[in-house]
Amino acid sequence: MSLAVIIMFALMGLVLIGLELILPGGVLGIMGSVALVVGIVGIFVEYGPLAGLAGGFFAIVLLWVGASSWFKYFPRTASGKRFLALTDTSNWTSYDQELTALVGKTGRCHTQLRPCGTVIIDGKRYDVVTRGELIAVQSAVKVVEVAGNRIVVEEIIESAAPPAEAR
Repeated sequence: MSLAVIIMFALMGLVLIGLELILPGGVLGIMGSVALVVGIVGIFVEYGPLAGLAGGFFAIVLLWVGASSWFKYFPRTASGKRFLALTDTSNWTSYDQELTALVGKTGRCHTQLRPCGTVIIDGKRYDVVTRGELIAVQSAVKVVEVAGNRIVVEEIIESAAPPAEAR
């Protein structure tokens, strides 16, 4: 195997491994790894173990420099910005933090709660749960707990006492 063929295999392997970062799937990475190994084995066979070790070390250094450069500079490029979501997620939460303001508020059942359903509080619909009891449609409920997106309600027993008689 001539030096040109060995260099071609090694460079083709490095390029295919680099393309694997853009076009993932594994096939290009495997083909590139095989081509790189064929190139390094060719150096061992044609030029001896010392040259083979030097070629292998050089290939590892090139892969390391290429990968570190890729991860450092690619996200800043125009095509990198299209691939990656570069948004700040430090203040992101998976639930609406304003739901905690519902604790203590009252509303009416829009659907039967068995034990989950829909309640209307201040003209807005919310998906809620009870602590296991069934609550009929149009019953008055009160929010007793909010944990993340889970709103827990309980029925308000409306007083059925007769009105006071006027004397």
